[in-house]
Parts: sequence; structure tokens; C-alpha cells
Amino acid sequence: MPKKILVVDDDEAILSSLQLIFETSGNQWEIITASDGEQAIEAVKQELPDLVLLDLMMPNIDGFEVCKFIKKKFKIPVIILTARSDPGTKEMTKAYYRPDAYLTKPFDKDELLETVKKYLQ
Repeated sequence: MPKKILVVDDDEAILSSLQLIFETSGNQWEIITASDGEQAIEAVKQELPDLVLLDLMMPNIDGFEVCKFIKKKFKIPVIILTARSDPGTKEMTKAYYRPDAYLTKPFDKDELLETVKKYLQ
């Protein structure tokens, strides 16, 4: 059974590019997408993904709150993928929300795939 990855970002172009990267990576992954925090929370509850790739800055419910929800209720690895590269945000996010990894945009495709594989083993 393929591993499920939930990709959450409010930018359709980024969602599409991430979906393409995963689908052409040679791995047997099922990709689920959500474009805001509300959709992300519903997808986590319904799909129980094996990993969540999560943007921070989204409308309605932001990625911080989605990460907090997932970490409180599930044992699902969360990888933050965000344009917020300032050290203060990164350290605060790691300390308070406890994602499994924190990557910044623009991201390196190989680093992203290696990080995802690490948490799907």
C-alpha cells in the first residue's frame, strides 16, 4: 500500500509543482492536497496520511495551528515548507509547534525528497 502524503499550500502553482515532484520521484506515494488549514485538518482526520508537508502562511487556519492540531492528536510527521526563513520564526516554530523538519522556499528538490523519505521509512 503506498504511503500517503498530504501537501498543504494556498499557492496552486506550488501545490502543482510539489505534486509533480512526488509523482515523478520514482516512489509509490499517494498525494493528497489541501489549499488551506481547514481543508488540511479535514484531510488529516479523513485520510490519516503518513506525512504532512505544510505551509505556514495560509488563510483561515494557518499552518502553525494545523501543526499544533496534528501534533496534539496524531503521530504523523509534519514537515514545514515555508517562505518564512528568518531565524526567529524558525526557532519559535520548532520550539513551540514541534514539526519534525523545517524547510524553506525556494527549496532544493533533492533535499525535500530526502527529508520526506527519512520520515516515511
